[in-house]
Amino acid sequence: MNDKMRENKKNTRLLYPVYVILIIFAATGFCMILSMIGIENESIILVYLIAVLISTVISKGYIFGFITAVFSLLSYNYFFAYPHFTFRINDIQEVIMMCFFFVTALIGGGMSSRYKTQSRISAENERTTKLMYEITENFVDITGIENIVNTTMDFIYRLTGEYSTVSVYGKTYTNNPHLTDAPERYTIPITGKSKQLGTLTVFTSRNLLSADEDKIIKAAIYQMALVLDREAIYTERENYKLDMQTERLKSTLLRSISHDIRTPLTGILGAATTIVENDDVLKKEDVTALAKDIMEESEWLILTVQNILNMTRLSDNTLTLHKDIELVDDLISQAITRISRVYPKEIHKLSSEIPDELIFVNVDGALFVSVLINLLDNAFKHSDNHEKIVLRAYSEGENAIFEVTDDGCGIDENVIHNIFEGFVTHNDPSSDRSRGMGLGLSICRAIVNAHGGTITAQNLEKGASFRVTIKREEENS
Repeated sequence: MNDKMRENKKNTRLLYPVYVILIIFAATGFCMILSMIGIENESIILVYLIAVLISTVISKGYIFGFITAVFSLLSYNYFFAYPHFTFRINDIQEVIMMCFFFVTALIGGGMSSRYKTQSRISAENERTTKLMYEITENFVDITGIENIVNTTMDFIYRLTGEYSTVSVYGKTYTNNPHLTDAPERYTIPITGKSKQLGTLTVFTSRNLLSADEDKIIKAAIYQMALVLDREAIYTERENYKLDMQTERLKSTLLRSISHDIRTPLTGILGAATTIVENDDVLKKEDVTALAKDIMEESEWLILTVQNILNMTRLSDNTLTLHKDIELVDDLISQAITRISRVYPKEIHKLSSEIPDELIFVNVDGALFVSVLINLLDNAFKHSDNHEKIVLRAYSEGENAIFEVTDDGCGIDENVIHNIFEGFVTHNDPSSDRSRGMGLGLSICRAIVNAHGGTITAQNLEKGASFRVTIKREEENS
């Protein structure tokens, strides 16, 4: 209920005496007309009875009906009871009739006032019920502490026209920032299931809120406390699930690291041991072959450690981009050079397709090369020795496109939709070519997204294709 509504109600109450006077004048005038056409006093006095009932219905309370009855009786006595234009009564029948009129007017007015009061109470109860239902309905699907609090304050404003503040979980919310000078009149604690969550304060210029307003505000606060408890339980459950997932990821990461680091280290140790223990009998070509094996395993180990480091930085939000304008040809050349050291015996499978035009991109060169290396590494893992791998680059509108395709086994349909999530690996129990933690593609997506680009994967008729899209730059940028 806002200030305008309260002002209207006050003005209406001031008009009630005016209504009473107008009703009495109208009834008296009508009775004079009836008297002039010969209507008896027994019928005329009924007009005043109707006037009493009308006054009771129009005004609030019984008092105005009583005043109307008194002045109606005096008007009848003065204008229509013999002798006319005096307040003396000579006829005992007139006295009896006027007494019956007064009693009947009081009873009728009282019944009419009571009926009106009951109707008003019923209407207020109906309004309260609707408001209670609206409170419950509004809080059913609402989420987020700020949304919950704002809904409550908006509801209180619609109900009372008063602004409010809510202090909950150490933070204060308000729907009017200019409440510092307003008097604090109404403060209610917000009590959850097991503890007090905060307080709600309604700022009002009135001395007291009505009983219905008090009841509905408390109902809104109770619903808000329930929803805040529900929100806290949901948040706690989500945090618990996140902690469980984090622990599971840590365990998976540790197992993967132990496997993926141990494997190349075992190869390095074996080759180095062979050289040290048999240096007097090994031929030069054998030493060279073992040294190449050490180099290959070392390159793989470096790539694995770099992926772990990048994933750690991504998880901690500490990965920093050092962008510069790079030529696409240079990025591809660096990626091929580095991957050739990881797969020297299979590099013959790889071919590149680069357009004649110069294409420039604004990227962190080292990180973007690592994206291409991870995509090529993924292709080498999932293709046989006789199958082809193609790294191509071309422009498409304002974008530069990088594609890595292979003729391998393709992407398992069970993992294609979450292929860029961490720890997703292709199941190939018959081969150790699937070595790796499944972090490479996850890192690729994170780095590409950080550059404002996109990365997608799809199965081809034979094999799979990974596509990186990033905005190209003009040569003079």
